[in-house]
Amino acid sequence: MTQSKKVIHKLTMLLVGLLLFLTFFSNTIFSLNLPGVVVGVPERGVATRTFRSDGIIDFPESMGIHTDNTGRINFAVGRGDIISPGDVLFTLLVDTEQLLERLSAEQGRLERVLVNLARARSDLAFEESRLAGMTLGDFRPTTTQPLDLSRFDNESRRLETEIEQAEDSLATYQVLYDAGVIPQVTVAQAADRIAALRESLQRNAEERERAIQEHERVTGQAADADRLTREQQQRAFVAEQQATRHRIDGLNHTVRLLEMDEQDALNALDRLYTQAEEGGLITVYAEYHGVVREIPAGLESGMNVENNRLVMRLGLRQENNYIVTVYFPDSMGRLPTGGGNVRTVRVDVPALDEYGIRGNIYRMSAAYGRIRAEVHFSTNLRITGGERATIIVEHISSISDDMLPNSAIREDGVGYYVLVVEGERNTLLGYSFYARQHRITITDRGDRNSGVRAFPEIDLPVVVISDRPIMPGNRVRLVGDQ
Repeated sequence: MTQSKKVIHKLTMLLVGLLLFLTFFSNTIFSLNLPGVVVGVPERGVATRTFRSDGIIDFPESMGIHTDNTGRINFAVGRGDIISPGDVLFTLLVDTEQLLERLSAEQGRLERVLVNLARARSDLAFEESRLAGMTLGDFRPTTTQPLDLSRFDNESRRLETEIEQAEDSLATYQVLYDAGVIPQVTVAQAADRIAALRESLQRNAEERERAIQEHERVTGQAADADRLTREQQQRAFVAEQQATRHRIDGLNHTVRLLEMDEQDALNALDRLYTQAEEGGLITVYAEYHGVVREIPAGLESGMNVENNRLVMRLGLRQENNYIVTVYFPDSMGRLPTGGGNVRTVRVDVPALDEYGIRGNIYRMSAAYGRIRAEVHFSTNLRITGGERATIIVEHISSISDDMLPNSAIREDGVGYYVLVVEGERNTLLGYSFYARQHRITITDRGDRNSGVRAFPEIDLPVVVISDRPIMPGNRVRLVGDQ
């Protein structure tokens, strides 16, 4: 009987051990079938984004060359040729009669400029001598005599005529600049001249009005100069001095503008005389370093061309500097062009097997729902313009925040959230782990990670990677951490 009890006891213990083993084994099998997750915690850092876009390499400036006569053209260079100042671009054999007509027109322009310049210099000398001879002791306001406004009226008519001529010239210059014939500085100078003439006209009108007001005021106070008090006499003297100085300033500016016109007309005449001496053969030279970008299709040497015909477009090289215009998605935002958040700007030129050229964003603007960026770079490569380049811009967020990998961030109809792993104690089998939802706000997006904020703060491990889809409340299995 005792032996039987021992056997029963051993069998019972064996059965209990077998049940425990099967329970543990089944739990292990169950755990292995749970979704495996890798967890991590938010770390302080910044978001990095990379944007890529393709564009065409161009020169910072380009110039269109137009003919200024009708004649037969012969090209000395072709598309893709590198040019330097002094190189012959083309020659144009023009009609002698037309050349003589241009000479006559330029000579007439020079004569008109010289007449206006002489008049302005004479007026300037008169006003300067008048100012130098003015003294308070001898001063008697002319406003007690009949007021003569002819000086102001003549000046107004002269200025209005010059403004009309300058506006005609500006319109012509603008057309030539739009066509690429002349640089922008010529248009700017013409506009500055108009502004100065209008300012002189306005100043003349103001002086005329002041003269009228002063005449009326002084005449109303006294019948002649003897009745003026010392204070009134001094005030009138100072006003006359100031008016004279204003006229001198305006005349000085007019003289400078007319001197520029004189030099421009002399240069034009010099070129025309040279062309006439060569029998009507006009030789056009390069003024800058660059490359011949384009000769219009169908235009060849020996053909006749009309006046103001575009015959060549040049890319102007400036110390091996180039520009690429590209477009990025609006998600890029308006980055500071002076550096700021931009970490690197890289230029790749696959056609020349050149990669990693350092570039700089010159300016950015919004265009058609995208961001237009002008990237400047320098290189010693033989670039002729028109090559395709890839621009790679990497920039970082402006603020430091708690960062999580993008793989950890999830989204539903309410917003963004992450899954945190929470452990629950099981008295028999240890801990069981469950995925819980935790709402977050994204402060900045990056290529691999993003800045996040949460309330309450995240104090549990966050699911970064899972081997299968999981939902809030699912039981999970920890397989590692980042």
